This record gives sequence, C-alpha cells and structure tokens, in this order.
Amino acid sequence: MLTKVETSTDNANFTTHADYSYYKTGELKRVNIAQGAQGLDYVYTLGGQLKSINHPSLEASKDPGGDGNDVFGLTLDYYNGDYLRNGRNITSSPTAGSDYNGNIKAARWANKGISGDYNGSSANQKGYLYNYNRNNWLTG
Repeated sequence: MLTKVETSTDNANFTTHADYSYYKTGELKRVNIAQGAQGLDYVYTLGGQLKSINHPSLEASKDPGGDGNDVFGLTLDYYNGDYLRNGRNITSSPTAGSDYNGNIKAARWANKGISGDYNGSSANQKGYLYNYNRNNWLTG
C-alpha cells in the first residue's frame, strides 16, 4: 500500500507531499497533503461504498479527522437515515428515498473556494437529489 509520497533533490533531505492511512479492511481512510496543509477523510458504508469526503459543513467538530482547515466536504446519501453517528456527525439527507438499492439518492457538498459556499464560519451546502425509474436508471 502507498503510505507516503516524498521528493528530494539531494537524496538526503526529503519533502513529504502526501501521507496515506487505511482502514483495517483496506479502504483509504485519510490523506494529508502539502505537508499537512489539507487533510482528506474518507468514510464508507458497510458495503464499501463511499459515504463522505470530510464533512459538508466544513466544521472541525463534525469532520472525521477533526480538521479545521478543510476546503471541501461531500456526503453521499443512499437512503434516508443510512448513516448517523454521535460525535463528529455525518448525517443523511431527510429527502433521500427510504429504499436502499445501492443508488446514490442525494449528494451534498460545500467548497470554501467558491463564492457563496462559505461565509467564514459556516458552509452553505449545495446538493442534488437523484431520481430513478423502476429499472434503477437515472431519470432526473
């Protein structure tokens, strides 16, 4: 497994560009990039599907890694209430469908780099809801 990316111009002094850590089951858990300037935390469903990258609130208290410097956060909702926990909460969309079939029902995100997404203390989350037909084909 890749655990670290470093470069050197003299083969003695190295600069770390990224550190990787993994869950015991093998999925990527966290990446620290640019000498710790940004941390990316990954959370998965029990079935191994990506659930979130950081937290769309961009609040350190809700971030899986506790970072206060997150620039981007995303949560994917598979069904209403599919992932709830105490502490550093990652909650699902109340408008996502109640049936679970593996399809993404909603996506919520925020980005500090986009005007209007972050006001300096809290995120203005954006989102998409997805609709599928009886064959589970995306319709809207």
